[in-house]
Amino acid sequence: MGEHIRLKSAAGEIGAYLAAPKGTPKGGIVVIQEIFGVNAHVRAVTEGFAADGYLAIAPSLFDRVRRDVALGYSAPEVEEGRGYMLQLPQEKVTLDIASALAVVRHAGVQARFVAVARGAAGQEGLEGGQAAGDVHRLHEGLRDGLV
Repeated sequence: MGEHIRLKSAAGEIGAYLAAPKGTPKGGIVVIQEIFGVNAHVRAVTEGFAADGYLAIAPSLFDRVRRDVALGYSAPEVEEGRGYMLQLPQEKVTLDIASALAVVRHAGVQARFVAVARGAAGQEGLEGGQAAGDVHRLHEGLRDGLV
């Protein structure tokens, strides 16, 4: 089971969902949200990586706009998520992702950045991760390349 933590970066502070494996992690992964925020699905993906032996963290990138966004999949929630996405400052996203990578690396594991999201939020996160370094893109549900 994961836990909600706070991440500090040069851009300020945001939330994140952190899930640790049982035993020594074989690596670390930063999971990027979709336009729905760090909702139950993103938390489950993060926990899935932890179950596979990775220290996994999902930064709450929308905290820059509204704290603790965790939307469902209705049409109004899709529009709400798109609105948050349009307000994200790329330079702060990059710093937030770098901060998430630092948390994993501080735990003493080799970190990999993985964008599991599709659509605009996943692309924004991928661009931020590329700027932070050590980036791999992995489609949601296709974890076999890492485990």
